[in-house]
Amino acid sequence: MQNGDCWGCVDRELDVERRVPPLVSARVGVADYRARNIWIRRVPQVKVGTLTFHRAWNYGAVLQAYALQRSLESLGVECEVIDYRCEELERNYRVLSMSDRRVLGFASALAHLPSRVKSRARFQAFRTKYLRCSNRPYSRTDVSSASLEYDYLVVGSDQVWNPGLTGGDMSYFLDFSGEGSKKISYAASLGKRESIGANDALYLRHLRDFRAVSVRESDSRVHLAALLGRDVSWVMDPVFLLSAGEWEPLCAITRKTQPYIFVYCLHELQLYEYAARIQAISGFDVVYVPQSLKAKIVGHRVVSPSVEEFLGYIRNAELVITDSFHVLAFSMVFHRHFKVQLKDQLADLNSRVLSLLESVGLEQQVLSSDDYECDVLPVVDYTAAEGRIRSRVEESIEYLRDSLELSAGS
Repeated sequence: MQNGDCWGCVDRELDVERRVPPLVSARVGVADYRARNIWIRRVPQVKVGTLTFHRAWNYGAVLQAYALQRSLESLGVECEVIDYRCEELERNYRVLSMSDRRVLGFASALAHLPSRVKSRARFQAFRTKYLRCSNRPYSRTDVSSASLEYDYLVVGSDQVWNPGLTGGDMSYFLDFSGEGSKKISYAASLGKRESIGANDALYLRHLRDFRAVSVRESDSRVHLAALLGRDVSWVMDPVFLLSAGEWEPLCAITRKTQPYIFVYCLHELQLYEYAARIQAISGFDVVYVPQSLKAKIVGHRVVSPSVEEFLGYIRNAELVITDSFHVLAFSMVFHRHFKVQLKDQLADLNSRVLSLLESVGLEQQVLSSDDYECDVLPVVDYTAAEGRIRSRVEESIEYLRDSLELSAGS
């Protein structure tokens, strides 16, 4: 079947040949199928629009957008990513970023210009190839018309409910739709822990009429359930909804022929020190994808890899060392050994990492000060964790099915 097709849930425009189950058409043909008076009941397909940060130059953002779309399509619905242009996010992802107006800031912007141009092209290539977006872009001024195009609106995942990140754009609360019965959130994140409580007035105003509410972090679920006086579900990030086998086709073949450690560092530069220690112990090569050109590293530096290359580096690594939530998530999807560093200066972002690890019993994989003195390679035992992950994924898929009023056979 093609993406978006399912037995009993068919595209509104499909002809009868596409509506015949593949096994039936292969054995008896469409004409024979008609002759036997076995007719397929025409069922209008549910159409869903998702709203997330699909335009960010961020690996986790585009991959979770892809995963949610694929997962919804596997349930038999027609799904589009609403091509929404948030002013704040568009400003943050300009090629020549000039947030720092000082001379040094300008020099830094120019130094990063080639890599930013490359990143923009590569993320755009991924969106074009893998995301099914709405036929037209939307802005804050006209996004209300998007509500008319879909039976349901699903906002999430990522930090869509962090107003500090979106510049206070209320579109991510689906305020542009007056039909609460259409509104669903999937694995929405409030972002920083300080957002919990600080934005209660927003949550009360905009989330009460949602058909279904789910969040990615456990502490957010507890807070919102008490605040809103309603059920709030705790679900897995969309990247977990696809199996390792479903991610494999997206993984580029890496050029590394020898075992290597993959290091992806966003903020915590001490990771490079830890990686160097593990390299000395293991003799493995080290592959870095640094966010800063100033990072002093010893190993193979990869600047602005494509999304497929990025996935491939995680998939084929012997060990992953990171401070990124989604790199952690994919390490778990691919059953890689890993260590994750909590953030010091951005400690409010640690709840998403801790919430995930604690839910599957892998909290021991958080880097501690002792690890920097340890001479043993880190190992992850997925024996018990895999069962917990599978259980939580099943609960998450059931949440989507129930929210969209789909039968268990969908």
